[in-house]
Amino acid sequence: MSLNSSTTAWLASHHAVVSCADLRQFGVTPREVQRLLREGTLVSSVRGVYRLGGAPRTSDQAAALACAAGKDVVVSHVSAGRRWGLRRLGPDLRLHVLIAGPRHRRLPDTVIHRSHRLDPVDVVEQPDGIRVTSPPRTVFDLASVLADTQLESIIEQVLHDGLATMPTLLATGRRLRQRGRDGSARFGRVIESRPAWLKPVDSDLELRVERAIVDAGLPRPLRQHPVQLPSGENIRLDFYWSDVHEALEVDHVTWHGGKLDLTADKRRDRLLRQLGIHTTRVTDDDVRHRMPSIISDLRPILRPSDARYAS
Repeated sequence: MSLNSSTTAWLASHHAVVSCADLRQFGVTPREVQRLLREGTLVSSVRGVYRLGGAPRTSDQAAALACAAGKDVVVSHVSAGRRWGLRRLGPDLRLHVLIAGPRHRRLPDTVIHRSHRLDPVDVVEQPDGIRVTSPPRTVFDLASVLADTQLESIIEQVLHDGLATMPTLLATGRRLRQRGRDGSARFGRVIESRPAWLKPVDSDLELRVERAIVDAGLPRPLRQHPVQLPSGENIRLDFYWSDVHEALEVDHVTWHGGKLDLTADKRRDRLLRQLGIHTTRVTDDDVRHRMPSIISDLRPILRPSDARYAS
């Protein structure tokens, strides 16, 4: 028995997943469903949900199967973070879902988290039928499974990528935080330690550099500071200390190490020098293996009084 065109179109746009209710809507009778199951055209997954036999088993299909099991199921935590493209989520590739309310569901090969509160603003339903927690709610939930430094990096990323704003993150925390809720203390500690006026850094590497600078007792730099070069070009400096006219650029050699990039960087540094701005450049490798040396080099520049005292 072949599938009708409506069912085929649905399967093509929903990761080869269809529910019993969808099939009824497409005019497929219960007797026809049983025949499709016997033939192997459809395969039963969870109760009332089917996948197309022979279709590749993917993470998207697993998420679609879980969401088709009930409107109260939402992809969350690490799985939601991956769907939003967040970094530093570790090796956990299991499907994580959030289920609101007391209802119990059996979802094979799925990590189930429960919450007494899941507001409409916390859920984004995508065209393929997969429901995922919103970026602010995802950040809040990740606080229960990540370390402080990982959470800090992800907050910087969602701010930089425009997935959330500081007021929205703060409001999410006020709405969801409560004593005893997993991650509440960590979310509050990390979000409240970040000045709301700070511009987000471009990358996790830059965040590591800034953290090392501040931990060493050196002044916190301006982030993504705008400068107009004598050529008329408008650029942004990764870090800048205006009182000493010092810039620090973090070069990611994985995508910023070609000959043309190096030539452009040298030209930019020369133009900055015309404005009286000195530029120090560090690479991924410097940050990973020579951070103490970088701090030592920066200290007499950023705290000249310390250098005079030491001499």
